Formats: sequence, C-alpha cells, structure tokens
Amino acid sequence: MGGVKLADIFQDSMVLQRDKPVYIWGECETGMELTVRLGKQEVSCTAEGENFCAKLPPMPAARGLELSVSAKRGDILTGSGKDAPLILHDISIGDVYLASGQSNMEYFLRYEAHFDELRREPENPDIHMYNVPRIAYEGQERKLCDSGYWFTKGSKAWRSFSAIGYVFAKYIQEVTGVPVGIIGCNWGGTPAAAWISEEYLEKSPLNVFEQEYELAMQGKSKLEIEKESKEGWDFEDSYRQQMDWRAMMYGLTLEEQEEWIKEHGQDPVIPMGPYHHRRPSGLYHTMVSRIAPYTVKGVLWYQGESDDIHGDIYDRTFEALVDCWRDAWRDSELPFFTVQLAPFGKWMECNGELYPIVRESQQKAAKNIPGVYMTSIMDLGMYEDIHPKEKSEIARRLALLAMEHLYYLPVLGECPEMWEMVCRGSRLTIVFRNVGDGLALDGCRLKALEVWQNGEAVSITDMSLQKDKLVLECANLADGEVLVEFAWSGYCEVNLYNSMGLPAKPFRGRV
Repeated sequence: MGGVKLADIFQDSMVLQRDKPVYIWGECETGMELTVRLGKQEVSCTAEGENFCAKLPPMPAARGLELSVSAKRGDILTGSGKDAPLILHDISIGDVYLASGQSNMEYFLRYEAHFDELRREPENPDIHMYNVPRIAYEGQERKLCDSGYWFTKGSKAWRSFSAIGYVFAKYIQEVTGVPVGIIGCNWGGTPAAAWISEEYLEKSPLNVFEQEYELAMQGKSKLEIEKESKEGWDFEDSYRQQMDWRAMMYGLTLEEQEEWIKEHGQDPVIPMGPYHHRRPSGLYHTMVSRIAPYTVKGVLWYQGESDDIHGDIYDRTFEALVDCWRDAWRDSELPFFTVQLAPFGKWMECNGELYPIVRESQQKAAKNIPGVYMTSIMDLGMYEDIHPKEKSEIARRLALLAMEHLYYLPVLGECPEMWEMVCRGSRLTIVFRNVGDGLALDGCRLKALEVWQNGEAVSITDMSLQKDKLVLECANLADGEVLVEFAWSGYCEVNLYNSMGLPAKPFRGRV
C-alpha cells in the first residue's frame, strides 16, 4: 500500500501470539490514521511522525485469517490502486517463541544427531518458522536465503533453522494443539552484551564491555577498520568458508581441528569495531529491535560460551538482557527458558576451564530473576566439541520447563538441585529437590563427584540412593569442614538423574 510499510516480520503465513495483546507496527506518511483488522478485531491508531503501532486485543487460537491495514489521509480513506489496503494471508494465532543465543542455539537442523529421523517425519503445517537476518551493521548487504520470511518444514530454509527451536516447537504443538511460531534470532560466537541496548550496560561492572571495545580499537584508523572489515566479511560470506565451516559443525577430531587451524591461520578476520557482530549492543540494533515488540509467549536462550572470561558477572549481564528485552517487548513478565553450558574439554583454540564459574552464574540468575528457568545438560557434553549434537534432547528439556511453568501441566521440568548437606561421622548425606519419583544412577558408579578435606581427597567407600538423598560413606573423614564438588570442572560426565531423565545440576558446597 502506498505510504505504508509493515515491519519485515509481518508477512503471509506468520503466527501471532494468542491470549496476549498483539502489536502491529511499521512506517507510514506523517500523521496518517490507520486501521488494522484481524478476523473480527479492528483497531485504529494515528502515526507518530513516520511510525505507527497498533495494539490488537488478546485473541484465541485460530488459523487461516487475513490481516489488513488501511490508511486515511485527512478525510480521504485510501482504497484503490497503490493505496489499496495492505493484506496479509494465511495468518495463524497460537504460541510464539523466540529462539536466541549463540552457535548452540543457532545450530542448524542438518547438523543435529537425529536429523535423518526428523527429516523423514511428515510436515506439521501448524509449525511456522522465521529467521531474523544476521546483519552485523546498518547497511550491510548479505545474501541470506534462509532468513527474512516465514516458512514451514517443506521449505529449503528448514535445514538451516535452529534445531532446538524446531524440536521445541514440535513438543509444544503436540501438547497444545495450536499453531506454534518459532523466531530464530541468534548468531554464533556472540557475547550477551551484543544483544543488550547501551543504557543497560552503562553502570559498573557491565561497563567493562564498552571499555574493552574501545581498547580493542586503539591504534587503528576508521579507514583501516572499514577496509579490513569489508575483506573479513567478504571472506566470511564466501562459498569456501561456508563449506569449511559446515564440516566443522558436523564435528572434527582434535587432530582435524589442529589441521583446520593451520590451514586457516592466514584467513582475513573482521577487526573489532563498528562492523563486528560481537561489539556491545550491535545486534540489539540490527536484529532485536527489528522484531520487538512482536508478541511472544517466551524466550529460549542458549548462550554464555563467549562470556567465559567474565563468568563471574554473567548473572548480572543476563539480568540486564532480561530487563532490556522485557522493556523492548513491553512485557514485564516475559519468561526465559535457558540452557546451562554443556561440559567440553577443548575445541579449536578454546577450552572449558572457566565454564564452572559461568554455570554457577547461570544458576544464580535462574534462582534470583523471576520468570527465568534453567535446564542442565551436564550429561550431553563432548570433550572434543563445544557443540553437543543431541539438540533434540535439549529441546525436550526446555519444553518440559515450559510445560511446567507456562502451561501448568503435571510434569517435572526442573533438574535435580542440591538442597542441603549433612555430615555425621563418616557418613555424608546430600539432599536434592526436584527428584520426582526419586534419584537414579545411569551405571554402577557415581561420576563427577569429589569430596575434599584439608586439601586432601576423601575416599568414598560406599554410595546409595534413597529417593531424594545421595548417601556417601567416606573412609578417611576427620573432624573439620568438608568441601563437596559435583560436576565442577570444564568437562565431566554426569550420570545422576531424576525420574524425568534430567541430570543433577553442578554444585559446590561446604559442610
């Protein structure tokens, strides 16, 4: 329609959120009066400057609707030719989720461990997907054939959609029976600060991200940064790099990774600066702000690998992101379902040594921020790969959290969590909550648990499970404080579960 343009995410075959106010926005001529119709609902609004935003009332689930936007200039209602109402077709109303984070959320379906099984399943027309184009800076032009439009499983874009996002949608659609929309808004290698608006990062300790950004650019002129950035992006978007990186995502041995690093040691790189997708607040402006406040039911968040150097403040960083996004979405109770970092030893030129601190901060955030829920995947890690391939299982665990906390179904979505420890003589009892019908061990020996006293390892001679209790008999336990560490290392293998097959969360405590 002449003079009116909806935000890019509003297209045919989209899914809008049920039972919540729905925002429809875009650009138009200054002062236009607009009318938005969806099914039996109709609202009007007046543009503020060259932008408008209409607020539709909450609606129940539905399929096959039309969305129309008509405008009036002064006393003249537009209605024909270039000024005909803008109409979108095949609109569904159901539940919409945002799948966000870095590479483990971005991780394409074609790399997933069970892709062949997923590929053979019949298409579910009630699951619709949308990828936000990965744009690093304003004005960047990239050929992104899998982004910027709504699609279903039959599209070629399906293979490069978030594996976690799609499988999560499968679980939710099966449970609710309503259409489900998943919006992929993710980018590999990005720190949380890249997704947060500047004003939420101004105060200490979060101002460290801007300080590091300024320091990284010292010694280079704007022209140098621009030139190197263009060369770096040309290489990143090249066919050769895309194919090489695809092999990396499927998984390489440590020896193959070392060879890969040697072969690519002289590749062009994008310098930190205004063209880099990792810069503080960059992706908030080029990706997040383009879809907010598109009404959603919740956010799936899997990120933190790129924040290991600041793991001690990750809970503060994530709290800033939650506040920022809740403000952007105009939803003070917007729920977040997060994934704790998986175990890994070494991948490319990084390792998991600092991950225990990040995981601790992630647990702290889930405990202290209302409406934030976290699942653990401490049993799914891979020593030689930072990308666990069992994304379907991760999606199941996130879906269980949503079923418990959003749909109020009688399921257990929370992982076992240490509640208290008691030491009497040679017996150490660890009590857990969120055990369901009881704790269970996969195998005959408990892994990833260490007991220390006076700097010396304590020998565990016997172990038993009593529903919500792990009871340990210790051989060389003396009087004095005891330190217990569970899954407290970069890489480990957790094999302690509750009755829903969810692994115990890491902990470190003294008694």
